[in-house]
Amino acid sequence: MLEAAGLSFEVDAPRMDEAAAKVSLRAEGLKPRDQADALAELKALSVSRGRPDFVIGADQMLALGREVFDKPKSVDEARDHLLRLRGQTHELITAAVVAREGRSFGGISIRRSSRCARLAMDFSTTI
Repeated sequence: MLEAAGLSFEVDAPRMDEAAAKVSLRAEGLKPRDQADALAELKALSVSRGRPDFVIGADQMLALGREVFDKPKSVDEARDHLLRLRGQTHELITAAVVAREGRSFGGISIRRSSRCARLAMDFSTTI
């Protein structure tokens, strides 16, 4: 989207342990949308520290109720995910946070946006 808008940008990996952050957020009992917001914020702030540019941090989560699905690590795990989601309405949550220099800018510490698509899958063939 940024490229289509004619903006120049660079991709920089966040300086954080995402797996550890997920464990911590889930232990706190946060809802999936709040987890996605928090991960996007952690990513944006970790990259923006020491940088004068605006940074966009983003995260997506797939949730069935309060159950969150991480990226499958194998074909078998992907199959299990699809079977678990089959016939169920689930959510794809996308969160984005804009930060700058790891701190507030313009009186606003963070600009946050999250969207949620509700999806249902039905397979007419066997997985």
